[in-house]
Amino acid sequence: MSEVLTPPGPLQTERLPTNGNRVLLRDLLVRLEDGTDVAVPKGFETDFSSVPWFVRWAVDWMKIDIAGVVHDYMYWCPQTGFCRNAADRIWREVAGSGQKRANRIQRWGGWLALRAFGSLAYRKAAKETAAGRGRRCGRDEEREEAEMPDGRLLTGFVKIDGVDDEWPFPDDSVSVRRRVNAKLSGSGSTTGLDIDSVRWGGECRVEVDAGATLDPDGGIHISGEVRLFEGTTENTTDLEDSAQIDFVVRPGKNARRVLVLENREAAGGDRATVAFRLSNSGAD
Repeated sequence: MSEVLTPPGPLQTERLPTNGNRVLLRDLLVRLEDGTDVAVPKGFETDFSSVPWFVRWAVDWMKIDIAGVVHDYMYWCPQTGFCRNAADRIWREVAGSGQKRANRIQRWGGWLALRAFGSLAYRKAAKETAAGRGRRCGRDEEREEAEMPDGRLLTGFVKIDGVDDEWPFPDDSVSVRRRVNAKLSGSGSTTGLDIDSVRWGGECRVEVDAGATLDPDGGIHISGEVRLFEGTTENTTDLEDSAQIDFVVRPGKNARRVLVLENREAAGGDRATVAFRLSNSGAD
């Protein structure tokens, strides 16, 4: 079940006089079942009408308002990186979450309608966006005139998958998620992400040495290094591979990065992937 992290209480929106759509007055941060955080930024324009009009009578609008905003954002703002299939599935998931959640018939019926007819809205969004008539996708488009919040909230997780090659015997493997939740206040502020090392197989260890810095424009710069160790114990100092961490999570956006580590020695074969999934939202 997904979870709304911010803001508490009902959505805060303001109606646009031009077309009747509404604009978010605060960032909306939703954590999905798989741990992915979806950040819909303040300033995003939505009409809440993801489900086709002829199905809306069967679904209580108050139970799917947040799902509609998240779905709208994924359809109208291609920089989110979510395809139509994922957006429709996430609508069903979010619609079935929270205290006001839609029942099984409503969310599956709405999802089937989206799969059958949502392509029309998806193509319309792509066409109008390409023609410069797309919806406001939030704070990035108004950066010059909108005041950046004093603080930013970095949330998400780091997923570490590792394999200890034990040929000709079965390999030892591990898959661990480390939660990230850090608040940065003021331009230039920094914080360590405090990600515990992952050990497995009696021989392998992955260390993630990462920190976050708040840029003047509200972006959060993630930097550091990931390292793979392999030896006779999990406490070995034998470094097999390393990779640099260097990317920025833009305000109101999600970022994904995957780093691959491998023991390339002749008798090696041990390997690990370190996947970052992070979101940058306002810290009110």
